[in-house]
Amino acid sequence: TRSLCDWSSDVCSSDLNACRLSNGEESAMQLTAYPNPAKDQITVSFSAENSGNYSIRMYDMTGCLVVDQSSQSTPGINRQEINLQNISGGLYNLVVTRGEVTERLRVVVE
Repeated sequence: TRSLCDWSSDVCSSDLNACRLSNGEESAMQLTAYPNPAKDQITVSFSAENSGNYSIRMYDMTGCLVVDQSSQSTPGINRQEINLQNISGGLYNLVVTRGEVTERLRVVVE
């Protein structure tokens, strides 16, 4: 698996509807985050084939953890709203881990 330091090798479209990993594969979780840029909250959406634990973490550009949430996914599309009211404006790395799969997106907080 890749470390968090490898996030910059992923290529995401500006609307984050289609994220391709650095090896050219489509996102296994169909991970999206909207709106992007975000102000007070952002919705993280991903698909799951079955139930299981997942975590959503956001890191600033210095690598500091600013959001850490976890919950249970259900089969199908899962959505989690993240409160950003206490998050400073800037560029962040959003990391979603479910089982052995970890995917990343870049998000902008205004």
